[in-house]
Amino acid sequence: MSDRDLPLPVFVTIERRGKILGCRGTLRSTQSSLEREVVNAARSAAAFDPRYRPLRPDDLKDFAVTVSVVERQTPLSMGELPTLSPEEGLVLQSGERFGIVLPFEGRDPQTRLGWAWKKAGVSPGSSCRLFRLIAQRFRG
Repeated sequence: MSDRDLPLPVFVTIERRGKILGCRGTLRSTQSSLEREVVNAARSAAAFDPRYRPLRPDDLKDFAVTVSVVERQTPLSMGELPTLSPEEGLVLQSGERFGIVLPFEGRDPQTRLGWAWKKAGVSPGSSCRLFRLIAQRFRG
């Protein structure tokens, strides 16, 4: 199966009362359908996000799920960073490491850049490439 045959990549965020309980996804599709992409990311967010403990039954009261379907990434220079809107995500790539800040995660582009450095696990100022992340967001 070629990349053209794959569905769009997704991220699934699980939260309760504004607190994130898990978020996982990929920038490249790995499954044969969008449904499988969402299921795979949701399972990973619920049980395998290394930043959070696996969900328990009591976490499923009053929880919300956001699915972000990645449409595209476009190169972004540091000089263009102030033009990043809250509706757009940010991808930082430094070597083989990535820091991904999804749309609506914060408003200030500089703060979001700091989060991307941290998520990538590299020192701020290290050599990197930036991308504007365009995604459709579905909340429920």
